[in-house]
Amino acid sequence: MGESATKGGRETARGPVATGGPMPRTGPAGPGVAYTLFKRLDGEGRLLHKDWDRYDTAHCVFRPRHMSPEQLERGYAWMYQRTFSARSIWRRRPAEPSAVPPYLAMALLYKRCNPLWTQLIRQRLVHATWAPLVEASLRRQLCSRRRLAQRGRAERRGGAQARSAA
Repeated sequence: MGESATKGGRETARGPVATGGPMPRTGPAGPGVAYTLFKRLDGEGRLLHKDWDRYDTAHCVFRPRHMSPEQLERGYAWMYQRTFSARSIWRRRPAEPSAVPPYLAMALLYKRCNPLWTQLIRQRLVHATWAPLVEASLRRQLCSRRRLAQRGRAERRGGAQARSAA
C-alpha cells in the first residue's frame, strides 16, 4: 500500500474521532452498473468480479492503483472499527444531555448491532424501531439550527449596535 494512501486513511479516521467532528462516509468505492466509474474500471480490466452481492461498502470490487484489494479491505475494516468503536461513538456524543440517549440508541443500533438488524428485518420491525430515533434526531438538529440562527442574529444586532454607538 502506498504510504500516502495509508496515512490518508488513518488521518481521515483520527480527525473526527479525536475532535467529535462529523464522520466521514467511508467504504471502498463500489461502482454501480450505471456509473461512469464502473464503465471505466471495466474497460481498464480493473473490476475483480460482477458479483452484485459483494457490491457493498465492505468488499473491494475493483483493483486499486496504489494498493492491493486486500490492503484496501483491511484499511477499510481498520477505519470502520476505529470510527465506530464504542469509545469513538461516546466521544462524539452531543453536549446537550437530553440528546445523548437518542444519539447513543441510533449510533449503537446503526453501527454496532448488525445481528439485531437481521431480527428487526425478519420481524418487520425496522420502521417501528428506527422511525422514532430518526424523528428525535431530526428534532434535535432542527432545534440546534434554530439556536444557531438566533445566536447569529443576536451577534449581528450586537455588532450593529456597537457600530452605531461609536
